[in-house]
Amino acid sequence: MIDVIVVRDRAHTHEEIITGMDVSSISVDVEMDTTNQISFTAYKLSDNLMAFSLLLNEAQVKWHGQWYTVKQCDLSISGGIPTKAITAIAVGFGITDVRPNITPWEVTDTTDANGNTITAVPRKYTVEQIMSLALDGNAYGYSYKIVGGTDSVELTSMDRQNASDMLKTYIIDDMGWVMTFDNYVITVESLDSFKRDTGKVMRYYGQTDTSTMSNDSTSIANAVRLYGANNQYLGEYTDTDSIAQYGKHYGDDITSDTATSASALNSAAAKSLNTTAIPTSTIQTNYIGQWDDLELGEMVQWIMEPFGMSQKMMVAGKSGSPYTGDPITITWTSGNTNKANVNSMLDLQAQISKQVSMLSKTAANAQKGGSGTTSVDMSWTQEGVNQVGSYFNDN
Repeated sequence: MIDVIVVRDRAHTHEEIITGMDVSSISVDVEMDTTNQISFTAYKLSDNLMAFSLLLNEAQVKWHGQWYTVKQCDLSISGGIPTKAITAIAVGFGITDVRPNITPWEVTDTTDANGNTITAVPRKYTVEQIMSLALDGNAYGYSYKIVGGTDSVELTSMDRQNASDMLKTYIIDDMGWVMTFDNYVITVESLDSFKRDTGKVMRYYGQTDTSTMSNDSTSIANAVRLYGANNQYLGEYTDTDSIAQYGKHYGDDITSDTATSASALNSAAAKSLNTTAIPTSTIQTNYIGQWDDLELGEMVQWIMEPFGMSQKMMVAGKSGSPYTGDPITITWTSGNTNKANVNSMLDLQAQISKQVSMLSKTAANAQKGGSGTTSVDMSWTQEGVNQVGSYFNDN
C-alpha cells in the first residue's frame, strides 16, 4: 500500500494531498541519531495546483504518519510541465531552533592559603536534568520522553547552545543514548532499551544478494602514554586484543595535572581507545523485502556464509525507495554502540582472521602432501560454504 503524502502550509492552517507526483521518486533515508529525511518529485497538474503551490521551503509534508519540514525545493520545467524536487527532514530536528536560557558557567581549580591546588569538582547532570534544561517551556511545541532508566554526565563547563547540541553532546555522545522522534515528541532511550531481539535472520543468498564490509585502519590507535602531575611518566595503557590483531599504534597522550598513578588515568585512557582500537568498519547490505520489514534498533542474525560469518547485528540505518521494489540498503552496527559505521565489528573481524588462518593451513597441508608445484583450489563450493559456515557458528 502506498501512503499518500500530505503538504501543509507554514502556518499549519491548510493541508492538501499531493496527487501529481512520481511515486518511484520517493526516497527515504534514516540513520540512528543523525538522519531522517524524505525526497520526492512533484508535478504541477491541473488537479493539484493548490498542493503544488504549497510545496515551499519550511512548509511541511506528512508521510507514514510523520511530519517533515521542507528544506530543499528545486523548481524546474521539462516538456512544458513544471516540477519541484523536494527534500524534507523530520520535524524533530527542528529542536535546533530551541534556545534554552543558559547562564554560562565553568568550574576551575583553585589554590588554598598554603599554595596547594584544590581540584575543581565537576557538576553532575542526569538525563532528566539535561532534557528539562533543553526543552522545558519551549515555544515550538516539543515534548519529550525518557526510556530505559537514567544516566548522568559530569561537566566542568556549559555554554549557551541550542537544544539539539545539548542532546547530541551530553546524551548521545557522552551517555551513549539514542534519540528518536515521533513528530514533536523527542524520545531519548538507553541503548540497552533501544535494541531489541527479534529472531529475524538476514542471510546471503536469501534476504540479500549484495553485502559489503569496508575497513579503514588509517586512524587506528590502541596504545596511549600516561603522564601525571609534574609531567611524570606513569606508563601506558593498551588494548591487547587490538594489538594482537593489528600491531601497536599510539594515540595522543593522556595527561593530568594531579594524577600520581596510572590507575587514576585508566578510565580516561579506556574511553580514548574505545573508538580507535580497531579499524573503522562500514557494513551495508541490500535487503530484498518491504520498507517496514526492518526497523532501527532490531537485532538480526546476520549470516554471510561465503565470508564464514554469523553474528547478531543491529539495524542502524536504512535508505531507499519504499515503492519501487528495489532492495533497501541496510546499515549495521554490532549493537554495542549508538553510532553506525564505527569501530564495533571486532567479532566479525576476528572471524575473518580465523577464516584466513584456516585457509592458510589448508594450503600448507596441501603443499606438504604433494611434490613440485602444488595448486590449491580456493573457489567456493556450496558444500564448502556450508562447512565453513558451520565451523564459525560452532566456534
